[in-house]
Amino acid sequence: MEALERLRSHEVQPEVIVLDLMMPRMDGQQFIKELARDPSVQAIPVVVLTAAPPEQVERAAAVLRKPCDYAALLNAIRARASRGSSSSTHMAR
Repeated sequence: MEALERLRSHEVQPEVIVLDLMMPRMDGQQFIKELARDPSVQAIPVVVLTAAPPEQVERAAAVLRKPCDYAALLNAIRARASRGSSSSTHMAR
């Protein structure tokens, strides 16, 4: 919930969100749905890390199975990050 508040306040402007589906207050699927409802942040690509089958994940730019290969994670982030932008990549927890 804190991550959504920070995104909506434009306190942070990440190029990519790396998201674990297993979060304490709001699960990752709900986070993705909330993100999609807000036009100011819905274009931010979400890379999901999960132990769940990838076909169970909706609206993600990429899905990586845990444990994931570090190089695969970096490649997924780089492939979805805007080129030449100065904004940083943040992880939602």
